[in-house]
Amino acid sequence: MGEKQQQLGKLPIEIEDKIPTPEEVFKIKKIGIKERLAVLYGSALIALGVSVGSGEFLLGPAQSIRYGLILAWLVPIGAFLQAIYIYSWAKLTIATGETPITLMFRIAAWAGWLGALGVLVGNIWGGWAYNSAVALAGGY
Repeated sequence: MGEKQQQLGKLPIEIEDKIPTPEEVFKIKKIGIKERLAVLYGSALIALGVSVGSGEFLLGPAQSIRYGLILAWLVPIGAFLQAIYIYSWAKLTIATGETPITLMFRIAAWAGWLGALGVLVGNIWGGWAYNSAVALAGGY
C-alpha cells in the first residue's frame, strides 16, 4: 500500500495505490442482489433501523391524527430522506476512512466545531433532557 500523503482541505490524507473491490474484501466471486442486501447493506440497515424510529413512526402518525391524515405522506418521505442521508455519510466514511466530523474539520475549524455542536444538540442533548425529566418525575 502507498504511503503518500496529499493535502485535502486543511488536513493531509493518505493516498492508497489500490482500493479493493467489495468482491475482494468479502471474498465473494460475484455480488448479486442477495449478496448486496445481506453483505454490503446489512450494517447500514442496522444503523437505519436504529435511527429511523420515534420521529417517523410515532410522532408522524400522532401529528397526522392531530392535524388530519393529509399529513400522513410526510412519514414515508421523512424515513426515505433520512435513509439517503445516513447512507451517504456511510459511503463517505467508507471511501475516506474518516468520521464525518473529521471530514468537516477538513473544510475549516468552524465547520468541524459546527458539526460537533450539531451532534451534541441533535443526539446527546435530547437524551440528557429526557433522563433529567425521568429522574425529576421519579422524585415526586
